[in-house]
Amino acid sequence: MSHFNRELAKLPFLRFLIPMIFGILIGYFINIQSDIFILCLMIAGTGIIILLFAIFRLASFRYRWLFGVFVHFFFMALGLLLVQLSTLQGQKFDDLKYGQALIGQVLDAPVERKKSIKILMKVNGVENNMEWTGADFKIVVYLEQDSLAAGLGTGDQLLIRARISDFRKAGNPWEFNYPRYMRDRGIYGTLYAASENWERLEKKSDFSIVIFSSKIRARLYEILAKKLSGDELAICSALIFGERDYISEEVKDSFSRAGVMHVMAVSGLHVGIVYLMLFYFFFFLDGLKYGRVFKSVIIILLLWLYAMITGYTPSVLRATVMFSFLVIGQNLGRNTNIYNSLALSAFVLLCLNPFYLRNVGFQLSYFAVTGIVFFYPKIYALLSFKYWLPNKIWMLLCLSVSAQLSTFPLVIFYFHQFPNLFFISNLFVIPLVSGLIYLGFTTLLFSFSAFLFNVFSFLLRFISSVLIGGIEVVGNINFSVSSPLFLDIPEVGILYLMIIFVGVFLVYRKNNHFFTFIILIVVFFTYGLSRKITIDKNRSLAVFNSGRYSLIQFTEGNSAYIVSRYNSEENRIAIKYALDGFRNKMGIRNSSFYFLDQESSINIEEGNLIIDKDFFSFYGEEGYFLDLSQFPSKNEVEPFQIDLLILSGSGRVTAYQIEKLVNPEMVILDSSVPYYYTNKLKSDFQLLGIPCFDVREKGAFMLEMPGCNLE
Repeated sequence: MSHFNRELAKLPFLRFLIPMIFGILIGYFINIQSDIFILCLMIAGTGIIILLFAIFRLASFRYRWLFGVFVHFFFMALGLLLVQLSTLQGQKFDDLKYGQALIGQVLDAPVERKKSIKILMKVNGVENNMEWTGADFKIVVYLEQDSLAAGLGTGDQLLIRARISDFRKAGNPWEFNYPRYMRDRGIYGTLYAASENWERLEKKSDFSIVIFSSKIRARLYEILAKKLSGDELAICSALIFGERDYISEEVKDSFSRAGVMHVMAVSGLHVGIVYLMLFYFFFFLDGLKYGRVFKSVIIILLLWLYAMITGYTPSVLRATVMFSFLVIGQNLGRNTNIYNSLALSAFVLLCLNPFYLRNVGFQLSYFAVTGIVFFYPKIYALLSFKYWLPNKIWMLLCLSVSAQLSTFPLVIFYFHQFPNLFFISNLFVIPLVSGLIYLGFTTLLFSFSAFLFNVFSFLLRFISSVLIGGIEVVGNINFSVSSPLFLDIPEVGILYLMIIFVGVFLVYRKNNHFFTFIILIVVFFTYGLSRKITIDKNRSLAVFNSGRYSLIQFTEGNSAYIVSRYNSEENRIAIKYALDGFRNKMGIRNSSFYFLDQESSINIEEGNLIIDKDFFSFYGEEGYFLDLSQFPSKNEVEPFQIDLLILSGSGRVTAYQIEKLVNPEMVILDSSVPYYYTNKLKSDFQLLGIPCFDVREKGAFMLEMPGCNLE
């Protein structure tokens, strides 16, 4: 048996996990209608494995590879079955959620918005045709702001007379799949209720771990809020017990630019810090009889208590499961393989929810820990220092480089930027975050003593201020971040193959591994060049669905010219959300914005794009922007011929009046035209024999110019 096979034999759960992941991925893309088929497949697979095991235990091990094939087949079918069962459960909820009223309980602390109160609610019953049916799914509820809504708390029971709506996709190209994201989190719809359409019931909720966890977080937040406020309170509550709703966008942006956004979400780093704190805090148990057993039990219980308080996020669950197995292994006196513990924790979590696999935090967490475990000792061994401080600095640098080396392809793929100064920010962020977590628990523990509470809260406020200030300094340096950067899935795959072969070369030191790495570099740049050529051919006009706002984009290569009506912060947020998917897929690096409401005359002449007031021409396509609210002020002129007429805004203009001004080949109703108005206009244009495209109903209107390839 080769060295590689011997090492692989020590990782049984990795050998189970890989085929199960393949099965889950197949389940994402293949919808098998009958779960009976998969169940029969699992039963047959189990029977075959038992039979083969019985045979090959008595016979020669010559055919053990056949046993391995059936084991892999079994776990691949398991992954497919898990996805199918989760999908069927979601379909069962779909049948329940369209009733006229519902009863449910508030799961988390309400969040105040500009015009509403947002709550996460578990639905316990749905009323349809005067009959109530039991239910068990979550929705997001927006209540009209009033004193009653403001006074809601976790665990309150509500009766709401309103229909649940599905989360909707806007239909823009390559947009973020928000409905799927919410379903993966177990949230199946949303609704808005005016004050007169809901009431709080006197009956209190039954005990629930989720509600209990939320109440603990709310109580801890109240304790910290007695002495902390603003960004310091928000950061401390996020780092200590995972309450992130109060962090300002400015602070988030600074953390992102400094490359330390990961510390804001309670994850493996935080669980590791808590584990070390507990390990050294209970040192006195080591000398007692059965002390190590008691210590292990206490640590595991407290780690799971911490996971409960933080809301059982995937990254916390992963780390808690992993550390639990490490503690058990140490107690049994065995040298636990951390890779096997990682694989086991992933296996358990994916059995609980197979959709964790496409969770960004879940992916980054596992890649980061795997990278640290593999690369850290090898990088750390390159240098040695005699004194404590240089050694600690080198250790932190090695940790940062190891984590970044294993996650940077995913970071670029999802966030389209790379933090150039991550090695500087992590030098002070990791020690400060560790100190802040230790001090935070100490502050909460001694909150009963006014003197100690004042002392510790002062130190906590000071450390959090230093942390925020240091990150803002690093994040505001001009070259702190490289962006925008774009990778597609094949490029991410090639980069990870390169990283794998670098790791294999470091272990086995064979030239063929290094040559494979060189070949992958050539493949990566060749593929990137071909992708760039494809992007340079991009010539398209798009009218996006961006809520209540007009949004038209002319794209030429990696440059985009964006026309909208109103330059407001809310509009710019809607624009960013609508355009992000297209921008990232097509590698748009240069974007120019033009707002029709601010300039009496827009004149653009860029390449093949010409805009003169409300007229435009792009690669031979001629069009006209018409704001329906401004139509009465238009001068009477002879109707002119045009290829595209893009309508926006609201008014009382009919299609027949529009036809007297302009005679288009096609009409596009953008998303700023009200719903009730679009139906009337579409009907009238149909009678006139003019094709009409409703962006709100059909999603973005895309027109590719000759030679363009958006595939």
